[in-house]
Amino acid sequence: MKRSLCFSLSALLILAAFSACKPQEQTAVKITPEPEATAVSEVTKAPEPTDELAAVPTDEPTEVPTEAPTNTPEPKMEKLDIPVYPDDELLLNNFIVQICEDACQFSLFAEFPNKLDYVYELYPTKALRKASTGEEYIIYESQSGYREYVFLKHWEESGITVTNGFPIVVGELLPYKAFEQLKVGDTIDSVEEINPIAVFTKRRFEYCAPNVAASNAKRGYPITSIHYLSDGLLKIEYEMLKDSSLVISKMVYSPDYTLKHTVGEVINYRIEPIDLPEK
Repeated sequence: MKRSLCFSLSALLILAAFSACKPQEQTAVKITPEPEATAVSEVTKAPEPTDELAAVPTDEPTEVPTEAPTNTPEPKMEKLDIPVYPDDELLLNNFIVQICEDACQFSLFAEFPNKLDYVYELYPTKALRKASTGEEYIIYESQSGYREYVFLKHWEESGITVTNGFPIVVGELLPYKAFEQLKVGDTIDSVEEINPIAVFTKRRFEYCAPNVAASNAKRGYPITSIHYLSDGLLKIEYEMLKDSSLVISKMVYSPDYTLKHTVGEVINYRIEPIDLPEK
């Protein structure tokens, strides 16, 4: 009896232990796996601009193409009607526009003996040119084919127009190289052999007294011949000796055709090609 009770008790203990060890049912929780991080090396770069794909917009302003400015062409120069005068009358006996005389000196006078009105009275011409340099000149032609250019200046205060600087006489256009052998002390005859327009200077002063020529030179106005060249302007100054012969005392070459005068004024003597003597 006692043994049966012990067995029953043992069986109950075993059964209770078995029940305690049996797992209880739980509600299943579904866990969604997190997405894997994308590797940096796999990041796709923005596509470069192509003809079919526009570039990524930026904050910089877009340049709007503009049309290139068009240069307005300058008015075409027309040939002028140039009057013709006898050589001696125009180039030697012309006491209003004197060969080799610098008209700038008259700016110091109270009256203007070189007014353009006086010139027109004796030597009418309609051949007036406003050059691209800004200078103005009137043109004459001699019967032998020389052309004379008389430069002008306007006095704004008085409204008077006067002649200015040296009259320029042009025959054959020579290069400066043709005069390179000349030197101080050579006679005017040597210059005349190269460029015949020197004869007008020689004849203009053949009756001038040496002391008068020396006095004018001291004032800054020596006897001068101006030679208009194909590549510049050559100014030759002369000293008059006691026998009245002329020898070179100074030569000034200006490749840009400008000369500074005794009164300080600079004149551009460049002549428009259309106005030069025809070859």
